[in-house]
Amino acid sequence: MRSVAIAWAALTLSAIPASGSFARALGPGDAPPPIEVPDLAGNEVDLRALRGSVVVVDFWASWCDPCKEAMPVLESLHRRHAKEGLVIVGVNIDNSARKMNRFLERQPVSFRIVHDRKLAVASKYKPPEMPSTYFIGRDGKLQHVHAGFKKGDPAKLESQLETLLAQPKPK
Repeated sequence: MRSVAIAWAALTLSAIPASGSFARALGPGDAPPPIEVPDLAGNEVDLRALRGSVVVVDFWASWCDPCKEAMPVLESLHRRHAKEGLVIVGVNIDNSARKMNRFLERQPVSFRIVHDRKLAVASKYKPPEMPSTYFIGRDGKLQHVHAGFKKGDPAKLESQLETLLAQPKPK
């Protein structure tokens, strides 16, 4: 539990610039920050190179009960829509690779996973709660942020995703 408090403290403190004022949260139309941490296979996650795809960036942790419910939904979306241009990147914020790997052994996924142990990615996105899911349209711009996960959210995520997948690829 202490690692949870430390992780959230780091996220919260990183949202406060030196001037003491709060940074604006990411919103629709913003360019998403880069993901400068390689995925578990050692590959760079270059959001610019993924332009033309619909990208979902999901922040999760092994200690997060709603994340445990969301992960199979994300896996299902990935399996059904990858051929339509969906790319999912799961960003894990656990301080321990062992905890992350144990979670993934119980809940395997086929989409890309990034271990953001030092919160380098999370400090830029500033997820409002866990999990937080960022939908990036084919144009490379942030379209929607879904905070948390509860009953009824699978249908909301599917609807948001289908809307984005229906958009034409930019020229």
